[in-house]
Amino acid sequence: MTHDDTDPMAAIHAEMEKLSDRERDYVRARAIMPSARQAYMQAGISETTFYRRSPEHRAYLNQLADSIRQIRMDEALSRIDRAIPEAVKVLVRQLDSQKENIAQAAAIHLLDRILGKPGQPYSVTKPEQPFTPDLTRLSEEDLETFKVLVDKLGLKEDTGGDSVAH
Repeated sequence: MTHDDTDPMAAIHAEMEKLSDRERDYVRARAIMPSARQAYMQAGISETTFYRRSPEHRAYLNQLADSIRQIRMDEALSRIDRAIPEAVKVLVRQLDSQKENIAQAAAIHLLDRILGKPGQPYSVTKPEQPFTPDLTRLSEEDLETFKVLVDKLGLKEDTGGDSVAH
């Protein structure tokens, strides 16, 4: 398959012209279908007929489909890149909306993109029953490390009779 750097689709179209109608239909379908089976069925090609073609020819057809898929993806990403400045302007304008829900949604979208989405939510309310670790499972070394951490954090907990912090 030859490539024309100025118009990648032109080279693919030239290659497609060499194919039968059903093969062209297969390549077009394969460019959007997740499996060869779905594509040859969509193109009206039986499984037997499809696999009668040489492995090299099937690979060639799939390569054409992959090229179409990649070109479409590149074009879509390029359009998105070009639209980013306008999208940001729209979101920034929406921050000044009189409708609170619109301004809030715009703020959330901007913050999510700048800072990243927040992690898994967690509760900051005090639990009804305090957590009491089972220190009997710790090795002596781990217990000493735990005691040092509790001391550094200035915590004093009741651990079943033994005071961890001094």
